[in-house]
Amino acid sequence: MPFSCAFSTLSPEQVKRLHEAALTVLDRTGIAVSHSPILHLMAEAGCRVDLGEGRIRMVPELDEERCGLVPSRFVLGARDPSLALPVDGK
Repeated sequence: MPFSCAFSTLSPEQVKRLHEAALTVLDRTGIAVSHSPILHLMAEAGCRVDLGEGRIRMVPELDEERCGLVPSRFVLGARDPSLALPVDGK
């Protein structure tokens, strides 16, 4: 039987605030990455990249644009297929 999980513990306002806070962290602090090809790829995609520091900072508008490209349904695979987790926003 596949694993499933459906719950909501945050109000819509809390989800909005969390999302905005995450965008702020990605913009101000960014993500440390040591894999040079990813740094160059993200720079080409429009992110601010510090190659010396190995840090990617993402522009909030770019994040919002890219979020619109994510499929509404996908499966997080597992080594054991019976533990694969469907993600569908429910």
